[in-house]
Amino acid sequence: MEKNMHTVTWSMHIFVTIFNLLQLQVFTLADRGTYVPSENIVINCGSSASEVTEYDGRNWTGDASTTKSSQIAEAPGIPVSVPRVPYKTARIFRSQFTYTFNVTPGPKFVRLHFYPASYLDMDVSKAFLSVTAGNFTLLHNLSVSLNTDYFHVAYLMKEFIIHVSGSTLELTFSPSSNATAAFAFVNGIEVVSMPFSLYFRCLNAPLPLVGHYPALYYICNDTAMETLYRLNVGGDQITPKYDTGTMFRTWEEDDPFIFGGDKGIEPINMSMPISYANGVPPYAAPKDVYRTSRSMETFKAGLINLNFNMTWFFPVDSGFKYLLMQVLIQ
Repeated sequence: MEKNMHTVTWSMHIFVTIFNLLQLQVFTLADRGTYVPSENIVINCGSSASEVTEYDGRNWTGDASTTKSSQIAEAPGIPVSVPRVPYKTARIFRSQFTYTFNVTPGPKFVRLHFYPASYLDMDVSKAFLSVTAGNFTLLHNLSVSLNTDYFHVAYLMKEFIIHVSGSTLELTFSPSSNATAAFAFVNGIEVVSMPFSLYFRCLNAPLPLVGHYPALYYICNDTAMETLYRLNVGGDQITPKYDTGTMFRTWEEDDPFIFGGDKGIEPINMSMPISYANGVPPYAAPKDVYRTSRSMETFKAGLINLNFNMTWFFPVDSGFKYLLMQVLIQ
């Protein structure tokens, strides 16, 4: 991954719902109404059919035509634990290949789905790919098989947040090597619009740069971000079908990221009514995010134990800037 390309700043993004307390000032410029994305594009790469999936309720469109610079293939022996859509089929690239989407200007989620397999009897360990979106380098020399092995997962989804200034979005895939056995692949692509003021705030909402006070950091339209972690603290996974704002975000359980044996207590009230205060849009997070939490242990007389700590551990890469957002409730 490259930090700067054509003077474009690269940042990574972390979402964590710590204690489920709502930090109202984060969303003061956001719209109070519901949000319907102007683009909700989902591509089932390498498939000849369009299929509706259970986990997000969307119709994934196939792109099965073979071109001079790409092929289509099916994953052999895909396990039942792996969703058939979009991971059963793939588009294979031996040279540069570009998807072009007609979109409206504004910020977008771009999600790329990968399932490592021996497509067309090729060695998946030779598959290293790079992906660009205009001037943004989203992925550089990525090995899907190495990543899935390291994280002990069957498939990989990479989510990015970019701003599109024109009427088209071009996603260019290419193998990272010119070697004979080199290739790249992708199983699924999502392009979903998001509210203008959700992340890109620029001069309207500068952020403090930890350790560099009084320096401020601005997230403007020339910044691309990658989502690393979006957690539902104290609760179950929330799948894209149940996300708010029709943005199809996934909220993972936080248990695997708790460091040490102190997990605190987990107050849960799934019937608790949730109302959004003025300035807080309903699409900030699903209501179930606010209904679960972690709290520090108490001791005598119900007082908070000030010697008690809870720690979440997140592996990250050095050399990048990270944004930590808390979704909180009072």
